[in-house]
Amino acid sequence: MLATTDSAELQEWLHYYQVEPYGQQWLQTGRICSTLDACHRTKGQVNPPSHYMPVKRRLQPQDPRVMKATMDLAEKSFNRAHAQRRGK
Repeated sequence: MLATTDSAELQEWLHYYQVEPYGQQWLQTGRICSTLDACHRTKGQVNPPSHYMPVKRRLQPQDPRVMKATMDLAEKSFNRAHAQRRGK
């Protein structure tokens, strides 16, 4: 792209970025949601843009025994529901 872009066009894009930054989609979405929230509230505190942005959570290591117990419970529940549908 830089091979086909002259300095005037590049300068224009730099100016545009200063006026309307791109690449921060979640922040822009959060601002829009926060504004809409403020417009529709009658009273109370408005949520900031960060309230509407996803947060990366650190995943906790799972205990294989707990995972197996959870899957066993799900399997029993599925089998019970399946048997009821078949009329057994």
